[in-house]
Amino acid sequence: MQPVFNCHLGNVRPGEIRRIGEDLILLPAGPGSYTMKVRVLANELDTPQVIERVLEVRGESRHLSFDELQELLDDDQDGREAISEDEDG
Repeated sequence: MQPVFNCHLGNVRPGEIRRIGEDLILLPAGPGSYTMKVRVLANELDTPQVIERVLEVRGESRHLSFDELQELLDDDQDGREAISEDEDG
């Protein structure tokens, strides 16, 4: 079974732009090629619109415990704060 993400935008009028308030996050099992398929269903479309993108993941892969992941994220946040402070100058 493949992962599925469903998003409902409600009524969208012609010329109106709607965005979802949720992030779609891809957590690949490791390096490799992954295909993301998006299917748009609407009453105004005779057939669903399908968009397909191939995502190539490269680099090191390692398994982390929850604590190790949290530490990595904390370190990354510290780096972003330091960059932000430099830009504010």
